[in-house]
Parts: sequence; structure tokens; C-alpha cells
Amino acid sequence: MAVFLLSKGSQLQKLSLTTLCIGVGSGLSFAITSLLVREASLELTNLPVLHRAAWVLFSVIGFQCCIMLLYLGLFSRKTLLAMWQRIGLTFRVSVCSFLASLGWFTAMSMQTVAIVKTLGQIEILFSLLISAYFFKEKLARSDHWGLGLVVIAAILVIWA
Repeated sequence: MAVFLLSKGSQLQKLSLTTLCIGVGSGLSFAITSLLVREASLELTNLPVLHRAAWVLFSVIGFQCCIMLLYLGLFSRKTLLAMWQRIGLTFRVSVCSFLASLGWFTAMSMQTVAIVKTLGQIEILFSLLISAYFFKEKLARSDHWGLGLVVIAAILVIWA
């Protein structure tokens, strides 16, 4: 219900079945990936937790970079050119993404994925606050309700 409220915003339109399937499929893919990341990290028993997470992240990012460069080179060279022209911004976004992923991977190396993903929902709060404060976006009433439900759900999962 929280995801539905957050995805609707102030728009009053029917939920698309295609959008629902893509969202559920993405969630399933992220869940499987998270479990595999944890398992890969746990296999590297001779390293400290941060190093295990970093090696798994290095492998994942390396694979993603190769696939994305190949895809963009074949189908969207304009995007590659645009990224190269804004290399400073591309680098800053990449560093932020790397640090966030390192945090996720380290947490999943230390704790069960369900707990990490549940606590990670705090990113919704940060996203809404940043969009309201920096980008001056008005939050809809449904955003407030959705956020409240996410917080309640996270508390219930942690207590369970």
C-alpha cells in the first residue's frame, strides 16, 4: 500500500498492469541480486567484511560497466558522448553511487538481507526531503501517507 501511495503522488489515475509488472519484476530482481551479493561476500572468508564487500562490488560494477559500454556503443552512442562531455558530473554521480553501493554491500555482508533492505527504506525519506528542499517539489498528501506506512512497516519487520 505504501509503494502504491508513493507511486501515485497527486495523480488520480489507474495503476497500469505493465507498470505493476515492471515494478514487481524489478523488486524480485533486486531481491535475488541482494541474496547473491550476500552469498558471494560470505564465500570470501579470509578477508575482513569491508574488503569482501568491496571485491564483490568491484566484480558487479565491472560486469555492469562492460555490459553498459557495449550496449551504449551499439545502440546509443549519443549517450556515451553526452557522458563524456559532462565527465565531471558523470564522475561525481559515479562516486556517490559507488559509496552507496559499498554501504549496501557491506551491510549485506554483515547482516541478513531482509533487515538491511528494510532499514534501507530510509532512502525514501531522504529522497522526499531532498526533492522538497533542494528541488522545491511539493509533496502530495499520498506521499506523506506512503512514507508513514513505510516507516511503520520497517518498524514491524525489525520487531518481528
